[in-house]
Amino acid sequence: MTVRTRLLDREVGRALSSVSAAAKRGLGDPALAELVVIRASQLNHCAFCLDMHLGVARELGVSEGQLDLLASWEEAEDVFDERERAALALTEAVTVLAEGSCRTRCTREPPRTSTTVNSLISSG
Repeated sequence: MTVRTRLLDREVGRALSSVSAAAKRGLGDPALAELVVIRASQLNHCAFCLDMHLGVARELGVSEGQLDLLASWEEAEDVFDERERAALALTEAVTVLAEGSCRTRCTREPPRTSTTVNSLISSG
C-alpha cells in the first residue's frame, strides 16, 4: 500500500461511502454489493477502494474464486450466478470515470505522469 492510496479527499470519501451504503441497501445482499463495488473499483483503477472492499468482501464470505475471476466475470459463467452477473453487467454499464482514474480524481495529488490518453492517440 502506498501513501497515495491512504490519501483520500474527505468529501470524496463521504460521497463514496454514501454510494456504497445505498448499493448495499438496494441490493439487499452485502456480499453482492461488495462484488459490485470491487468491480467498479477495478474499472476506475482505484487501489484505495480495492484494498478496502476486498477485505470487507472476504469478511462477508465472498469466495477467493469469485474475487480472483471478478475482472473476467463474463467468461467465468460457472462462478457467478444469474443475479450476480446481472449486477456486474449493470455496474460495467454505468461505471466509468469520465477522465483519468480515481488516482487523479479522488486524491489531492497530481497524477504521476502528464501523458494522457488523448496525447497517446494523437501521437500515434
